[in-house]
Amino acid sequence: MLEEFGYIILGCFVLFVPGFFLTLVFFPKLGQLDFWARVGASVGLGVLALIYVGMVLARPGWGMLKLTPFLAAVVALSCVCAVLAYLRGGFKVLAAYKRVVTQKIGKLRPPKPKPAPPEEMPIQPPKEEKPESGAGV
Repeated sequence: MLEEFGYIILGCFVLFVPGFFLTLVFFPKLGQLDFWARVGASVGLGVLALIYVGMVLARPGWGMLKLTPFLAAVVALSCVCAVLAYLRGGFKVLAAYKRVVTQKIGKLRPPKPKPAPPEEMPIQPPKEEKPESGAGV
């Protein structure tokens, strides 16, 4: 059960990450794609990248179409695309997404309670001294 869940997470990672870095390479500015268009393009480009990686690794005589070489090739492709995205300025998109997400998470958290002001002692008027009656008359 846990192994199957790991494969699902790994599959989503392998499917999405290379495509996302490719969208940062092809569309490095924030206004070029909105968030959902970038997610859709990431999945589509990820599928395309996986097809090409599989075609290269499945060459006759190489025999490299196994899990470990395939994942290594996908990670290498993702690293190359990440470097290209950084050079093209695409990481500013990531910074903007991070800023939006942290603002939304901050709104979801309950506000911190304000500390209570220190309790002040009530000010009492000074006591008046009453002269003693009959003393000194």
